[in-house]
Amino acid sequence: MGWAQHNLTAETRDRIARTLFVVQQEDGDWLNGLCPFHDDRTMSFGYNVTNDVFKCFASCTDSGDLVDLWCKVKGYPERSTEGLRAFKREYAQEGLAPAPRKTPGQLRTRLDVKLPGEIPENVFSVMEPVSDAMMGELSRRRGWTRETLDELGVRALSHFRRKANLYETFPIRERDRVAIPIRDEKGVLRNIRVYYPLGKPESAPAKIMSWGKGHGSAMLFPAASTLRDGLVILCEGEADCICARSHGLNAITQTGKPDVWPKSHLNALAGREILLCYDADKPGQAYADKAEKNLTRAGCTVFRLEWPDFMGRENGEWPDDHGQDLTDFFVRHRQGVGEFMTLVGAARERRENARKDVAGTPETSAPDVGFMRFFDSGVNGRLSFREKLLADWLAEHFPMLYHDESGQLYRWEGRFFEPWSVEQLKREAIIALGDEATASRVNGSCSLVLALASMPSGRELDDREDWACLENGMLNLRTLEFIPHDRDFLATVKLGVTWHGEKPPKPERWLRFLGETVQTPEVIMQLQEFIGYSMTRDTTMGKALLLLGPGADGKSKVISIMRALVGQKNCSAVTIAGLEDQFQRASLFRKMLNVGAELSAEATNSEFFKNVVTGDPIQASFKHKDSFEFRPYCKLAYAMNKKPRVLDNSDGFFRRILPVQFKRQFLEDDPTMDNDLESKLMAELDGIFAWAVLGLHRLMKNKRFTSCDETTEFIMKYRRYNNPVMAFVQDQCTLEDGYDEDLKELYKAYKSYCTEGGYKPLNRENFIEELETATRKLREVAVKVYRPRVEGKRPQRVSGISLTSGFTNSL
Repeated sequence: MGWAQHNLTAETRDRIARTLFVVQQEDGDWLNGLCPFHDDRTMSFGYNVTNDVFKCFASCTDSGDLVDLWCKVKGYPERSTEGLRAFKREYAQEGLAPAPRKTPGQLRTRLDVKLPGEIPENVFSVMEPVSDAMMGELSRRRGWTRETLDELGVRALSHFRRKANLYETFPIRERDRVAIPIRDEKGVLRNIRVYYPLGKPESAPAKIMSWGKGHGSAMLFPAASTLRDGLVILCEGEADCICARSHGLNAITQTGKPDVWPKSHLNALAGREILLCYDADKPGQAYADKAEKNLTRAGCTVFRLEWPDFMGRENGEWPDDHGQDLTDFFVRHRQGVGEFMTLVGAARERRENARKDVAGTPETSAPDVGFMRFFDSGVNGRLSFREKLLADWLAEHFPMLYHDESGQLYRWEGRFFEPWSVEQLKREAIIALGDEATASRVNGSCSLVLALASMPSGRELDDREDWACLENGMLNLRTLEFIPHDRDFLATVKLGVTWHGEKPPKPERWLRFLGETVQTPEVIMQLQEFIGYSMTRDTTMGKALLLLGPGADGKSKVISIMRALVGQKNCSAVTIAGLEDQFQRASLFRKMLNVGAELSAEATNSEFFKNVVTGDPIQASFKHKDSFEFRPYCKLAYAMNKKPRVLDNSDGFFRRILPVQFKRQFLEDDPTMDNDLESKLMAELDGIFAWAVLGLHRLMKNKRFTSCDETTEFIMKYRRYNNPVMAFVQDQCTLEDGYDEDLKELYKAYKSYCTEGGYKPLNRENFIEELETATRKLREVAVKVYRPRVEGKRPQRVSGISLTSGFTNSL
């Protein structure tokens, strides 16, 4: 701090500083750029306009104030009276500085373009909506959705401009083009891009063009204000951008490809994390090079998507031109958002590895100027580290949510909060600080971040239970309202499907598969309802799914589809026995589905089996963290070759199961076996989801699973299989009002029955208890044990039952 701070305005100090070094970035009070005192290739120099202090983070010179900087650049001795007088002569008149002369480098940095002229709204309002027929083709061949076109305002090109007047239109017959409105941040219509989405006729001059002269300057599409927080996908062209947004991605593009980006574009994206997603050809990669240089100047974190080889790379080279693009990835190769995000993760990892590889080389050993944002000067003018500044920066660039009770950290990835870890957070802090990183700085800042990211008061994770996060938006499973992703949902679970609105694809192969294996229509309806139920966080139905069959019968295919529907990351495979361990119980936290291959006899009597099925609270703990209580909402599904024994002969277990029997085996020599069945079913995943939603709606309407004689009969046989008392009553007894039997004879007959059948008989008291339960299930009226007085004695008798062997004694 010195003479300039006390005698010149902040605006004047700003103007003077810009004449002394090349400013490439503005970050709050800091002007950041290239150091004027050493051969600087990356930003390592900054001047704080408010505090009047400059600093080179490469330490090539001491810090100082604006006068010191001016003197050093102009060649005056440091802190000399001669230099201060020269500075005053040039800038002290009336306390304001004249407009500074800019160096060529500064002119390039501050270059901007004039916005195109405004197009009257009536020019675009005459355009007609895209027809259903065209929409079907756009969905099939471009991967676009009606919702995205409506959101972006895209319409069919039903009118075109006259040559003499750009703003006078006339109707046209062909409906083979779309009109894409290009608006600025205030919503003003600046251009209309005319595009052939389904192929350009040979006679057409261009596949895409602007509305006319004066409207062709490059603009961002859509406006940057429409972007959500988190990662930004920068696409090559409007078509790819619309496809990306139709798949729920946070995408933007430019309507042109300028070598030097306009300042308005850079300011709109400054500081963002941006993934370059240009075409898989050499021109596309060249455009990516230019974009990276421009965005880096704006302080963006930039990294590139590396397309897989099946996108056209041969011998390690991309084609010279007309390569594949983002639309081809989703449409031609039928890849999903999950596969795309896998590529994003790989791109992030490559970027971080590259940064680590070059860390410590001569060109990069100096701290990046970005680190200056975490330092501030005190009253003595000395810079010192501020934990809060780094914490704020981390919270802004990595939007997070911290669940205090479980100690789990989540990071917003543009659609939902995905699990993250404190160690990953610390790694980002270390990368941000570079050579300035210390354990105390990192730990202190990260502790503040966790406090800033704590749960909003009165809210819980995923607490809007009717809503499901899908690949392309948020769907209300009850009303079918569909809206864009939003952080306010606090969603930590994303289902692996895309919503197609009112016209979902029909899962024909899936339906045929169920007809071949499950066969019974009512049982198929029950399965449909359970799969829909498994995509909710509701547990009021209190059912676990049991898929039963001899093997090679399709059970595993159903489990695979269920896992894919809810998302592989949202599944667990904890055995019921494993739930006795508090750490394994934590694996059910925020999970949608828990699958297993067997269900032991002990498991059927497990307290945790009952708690999970009904959503009752359970205690759990992640390792090295305190235990916490939560209500599990994952659904249990088991694929078994045989029925498990049940130790609990009460009605509880049988009330909690939904058995589905698979009735056909597909052996190796079966000519109808389809070896590609699973891949075909996976291709129908979106249609299967819509089918399951119909089942869920039926379940919500009826408030119970569909009634089915086959299921009722199976459970009755299952009870008999599991309960020798019930089997004895069915085989050896008759239940009728007015019948009466001596308990001693009844118990004697029961023990003989157990001996012949290989069962272990119950003692007399337990037999009486089970007899009452079994007869109530068989006849809905329990038998009664009573003691009449007969000839001075009171023998125990049972009313409502008699042995079929002739021991009946009606009273």
